[in-house]
Amino acid sequence: MSIRIENKNDFDTIESMIKKSFINAVYTDDDEQNVPRDIRGTDAYIKELSLIYEEDGKIVGYIMFSKTYILTYEDKKIETILAEPLAVDIDYQSNGIGSKLINSGLSIAKKMGYKSCFLIGDINYYKRFNFIEAGNFSIYTSDEHSDEHLLARELEMDALKDIKGCLHLYWAEDSLSNNFKSPHGNDV
Repeated sequence: MSIRIENKNDFDTIESMIKKSFINAVYTDDDEQNVPRDIRGTDAYIKELSLIYEEDGKIVGYIMFSKTYILTYEDKKIETILAEPLAVDIDYQSNGIGSKLINSGLSIAKKMGYKSCFLIGDINYYKRFNFIEAGNFSIYTSDEHSDEHLLARELEMDALKDIKGCLHLYWAEDSLSNNFKSPHGNDV
């Protein structure tokens, strides 16, 4: 077992493994396998936070953390990271691989100076990593379907205190438009 940074020789294997791992997923947009390809080569890509879990030389797990930001109500950009996707080969699930990837990634992110992390997922799974619903911090998206699964974790104490706004989602380029309304009536 080892966790390491991805390299370009891994890309096809990662994509195939991600697609296979989401076949029976409860929450999926059926596009998770394309996320790494869409992020690589952009300013959002963080090589040190694109991690592979290998067992006996086989890639059986993957997580990518990418740069993003919160646009506050005061029009300030607050840098943060988004964890997506987390995938474990269907034949290796329920063995703690996802937990090891998340914990390793969050530890590296904290050492790199990131203060918070967001993801879109099932609160029942991610609460064990101290993620909570992002709405508790008054942070939302313009995509109401993502809002109900938008989770946040502070990597530094009170990193999200007094920050209210909209998380930029790379796939929703208009997610920071002036038309965004939070559920609490504050416009972003």
